[in-house]
Amino acid sequence: VTESPELCVIRAAADLALKVRQGLINNDAALIRLVELVDELCGRYSRHPSCPRNESPIYDIKPITSVSKIGCYLKVAKRIDGINLARQALRYALDNLGSPMETLLEMACCLPPHLGGLNLPKPVANQPLVFSDHERELVSHVTLRPDSYWERYRIVGEYNGHDHDGWNASAEDDRRVSDYQACSIKVFPARYENVSTGKGLDEYLRKLIDAMAVVEGPRWRQRVRATLSSSTYRQARQALLDTMLPPRMSDANLPL
Repeated sequence: VTESPELCVIRAAADLALKVRQGLINNDAALIRLVELVDELCGRYSRHPSCPRNESPIYDIKPITSVSKIGCYLKVAKRIDGINLARQALRYALDNLGSPMETLLEMACCLPPHLGGLNLPKPVANQPLVFSDHERELVSHVTLRPDSYWERYRIVGEYNGHDHDGWNASAEDDRRVSDYQACSIKVFPARYENVSTGKGLDEYLRKLIDAMAVVEGPRWRQRVRATLSSSTYRQARQALLDTMLPPRMSDANLPL
């Protein structure tokens, strides 16, 4: 019998809630794992069921559910073990993420600081940009689907994994950047080193903060940068990496 994705979330939440009560993991780690699962179920990729950290995922698939569908299911569910944890996780989930690394990068941006994020506004993931008539005259692509797009700030985040290596892929990335720039959109590409170490994340997030501060203002930038520099946040961020990545990848001393 195939389980619905909504029931899968409930079962995972119940299992994680039990592990928290048993003292096997803390509540923050349980919440991160559940957000990760919801993002995958609502995303465009699927990890290996028995080896999700080490086996290659399947990409470019249709999402089997959405944050809103899971929300409707949780709204009517009552007296179910793990329901509170599931509802907490749903607050931080996002539709249409395209890979585990896109998910990690979005979580590092948008989770609250005690979970290893910076509490930045949520982007829209992998949705087509709407060009104006003037912009259509400037761009070489019929459509562009940025990994993450913050419309308020006119900012795009792109994760460039191994499939972006090689001359052809590099040339296409250059064309995409050129089209974003023609539309007055700032683009911030990320590579593996930007999501696998605290140092890499720190460098990437500082660039995003400065770009968003053009809209939010200097006081906002000062406040977010203070979070970025705090020891409690840095510990939570490392815990996020340790939870999301295999041990050899989450080592903070990994050479860049």
